[in-house]
Amino acid sequence: MSALTVELLQAFEKLPPQEREEFVQEVLRRVHPHDGSVGLGERGINEAHASDLRARLKTFAEDWDRPEAAIYDENPTR
Repeated sequence: MSALTVELLQAFEKLPPQEREEFVQEVLRRVHPHDGSVGLGERGINEAHASDLRARLKTFAEDWDRPEAAIYDENPTR
């Protein structure tokens, strides 16, 4: 484990529980900054494959965009 990892874990452990999620999000933003988009090309997905995926996943969009589906963003273990 690197010294930086140890330092971050020690800082995390000292935080009150209500501040830990924000701390983790900030660390992730700094380690892997992005604009919210997914680099599909880096994942081996070309334009044709992306178009096919988009078309197939479109059938789920209405259900996924419902307010009730927000629970999956709030609790990723579900």
